[in-house]
Amino acid sequence: ILVDKVLMADNQWVMTEAHVKEIRAAGFNVVSPRLGGTDPARVRKVAAMAQANGMFYVAWMRGSLDTKTGLKHVYPDGHDCDVFSPNADELWDWLEKTILEHARISVEIPAMAGSFLDFENYARGGSGNHYDLSYDARVVGDFAKARGLTLPELAPGERARWLADQGHETAFRAFQVEGWRQRARRLRQAVDAINPRFLLLVYPAPGTLLITEALYPEWGTAQAPLVLCDAVT
Repeated sequence: ILVDKVLMADNQWVMTEAHVKEIRAAGFNVVSPRLGGTDPARVRKVAAMAQANGMFYVAWMRGSLDTKTGLKHVYPDGHDCDVFSPNADELWDWLEKTILEHARISVEIPAMAGSFLDFENYARGGSGNHYDLSYDARVVGDFAKARGLTLPELAPGERARWLADQGHETAFRAFQVEGWRQRARRLRQAVDAINPRFLLLVYPAPGTLLITEALYPEWGTAQAPLVLCDAVT
């Protein structure tokens, strides 16, 4: 797989058939332009070019969604990051909308092999790749409700310590991971209803907590194994 950050620069970040031919000549059989993967028109265009040149195509996209006002990812020390929490409906709705559109295109153009999700974190406040546990108010509140706990007024930076002091750290981790797994499972099932051979690819590998604990078991199937992408060449 070649994730192209270079060739398209001479064409205002739009991939051309000449680029696809050059990538194939260099020995690659899968092309993934770094830009354009969330634009259905551009996805169809590159998929068609790949198919015409005996290549496969995977559409590159972020595995996170930026926000300055929504439910943000919160780290154990209380600082947040300008992306939606992994427990936010908005994030999973966007992932589903984008990936299912890719899957539908793959039925039209078989060279469209999958969605390439990049979980590298460049957002303000970022500390490590997406995603580790979030300590956002919603998930902490949902956990307390599910366990029948009385949750005191806690500042963002006090939530992780309170959970640990009360002996709930392990249970909180399991609760949050299970929520991710349920969401990931529903998304994979929705993809399978369109194209059960459609691949989901994740970077980095081996991956973050979200990838190893939720996407490993839920996004890989016998017909479409989860592809772990690394930058090692």
